[in-house]
Amino acid sequence: IIRLLKVAVTDGHILKESGLKSPKECLGYRLITKSVERMADHAVNIAQNRLALTLAIPEKEILEELEKLSEFALKIFEDAMESLFDEDYLEADKVLEIAEETRNFEAEAVQKIVKHAAPEEVPALRLIVESILRTAEYGADIAETVLNMTVRDAVIES
Repeated sequence: IIRLLKVAVTDGHILKESGLKSPKECLGYRLITKSVERMADHAVNIAQNRLALTLAIPEKEILEELEKLSEFALKIFEDAMESLFDEDYLEADKVLEIAEETRNFEAEAVQKIVKHAAPEEVPALRLIVESILRTAEYGADIAETVLNMTVRDAVIES
């Protein structure tokens, strides 16, 4: 994808063939691609840290918090991608508003980990929380890129 975007920036024919409107749009898609790649890196980190846990199944309270945080991060990503596909400035703006709650979810998860996890499990669980948090932040980065890509149309419509 990145190679195609680089070529499209310099070759107007490739730009049109790819369905992109401008070299500026290529930059936006390049930033989005990078965010998705980083999210994938954090998915790997989550899996590796899960393997580092000694317990077969962490405490129920911890699992519930990790699930809530994961679902929240996934919603941010899905909504950001939907705003991209719809080219919708307002939708992207809503994603950024929702993403502001991320730190609250993180605080709740960390509290449950400290309260219910065995001390030797805390570092790996904390790294899992951090990776989930980063995926939410990358989803917000995608929404911010969509804002930048659609701001002109949003201003014209107003």
